Amino acid sequence: MAAFTHFTTPYDEDTTPFSDTLSRLCRSLNLCPPMFRGRLLPSDVPTVERWEIETTIEGRLVEPVTDTVVYLKGYPSWEDGVVMAMQEALARIVYMHGGSIDVESGRQFFGRRSSLGFPMRTSGSREGLSWIQIQFEDMEMYAYKVETLLCAEMRDLDWTKHTIKENNKKYQQLEKLSEWLADKRDALFAGTVQLKKDNEKLLDKTLDQEAVILALRGQCAHLARQIPPSPPQPATPVVHAVQQVLAIPQPPATQEDQVMEEEDPEEVEFILPNGETRLIVAEEEDTPATNTRSHTPRMSARTYRNLFKTKI
Repeated sequence: MAAFTHFTTPYDEDTTPFSDTLSRLCRSLNLCPPMFRGRLLPSDVPTVERWEIETTIEGRLVEPVTDTVVYLKGYPSWEDGVVMAMQEALARIVYMHGGSIDVESGRQFFGRRSSLGFPMRTSGSREGLSWIQIQFEDMEMYAYKVETLLCAEMRDLDWTKHTIKENNKKYQQLEKLSEWLADKRDALFAGTVQLKKDNEKLLDKTLDQEAVILALRGQCAHLARQIPPSPPQPATPVVHAVQQVLAIPQPPATQEDQVMEEEDPEEVEFILPNGETRLIVAEEEDTPATNTRSHTPRMSARTYRNLFKTKI
């Protein structure tokens, strides 16, 4: 909180409103003149000026004894605030020391305020009051209402100016944001134009590549029609011999042939492509484990046929 920078007290012959009257009243009541201290309140709005004035009314040390009263109030300026503070101090002193005021001075008819600062008005009928007392009471009520309205207007004005200042800050921020968005929009527009150009180039390149692919397909089809068909591959000698053996018709087997076949089935000796010698038998049998009549391995015709189906 800022320190008090302005000080004043009422004195005789002072031209400030209520100063001379307040000084003479305090002297008649054996009171010290009230003291007023003011300080400028800090504000975030440069054009707003608000003052806080502290009023000190010293208590009376002789009978009737009173306590010291100190209170703070806000005012629009130091000059106007001192006038209103002196008028309120005068009304408070009249209320606290009304019984000690000289009746002939007429100061007992001044407006009165309680210790809390509220104006005091005679309740009920005021027919027995002098018109001067009625006038002063009404003027005190009016002064209190004016002070109340002034404080309310000051608060509203402070809030309005503060709101205007904050709105100006937001407006400046919005202007900066608008400029940034405009720059961003221009950059995006330029990027969009460049992308359209790149897409057009890619589309032209794609169309050219599709034309090349179609031309290559036509050339491939033309070359395929000019290639002669490949001649059939002749059968190898081994395959031809196996086919002749397998095509030999077999006469019906007699009982003796069946006995002989059981003892020694028909066998044909051939040389495989890898150089090995095999006995090909017509029956579905391979070389038994107990074969003692021939040392040449044997295989069935079906096994041999399947072998050459795999090899060819």
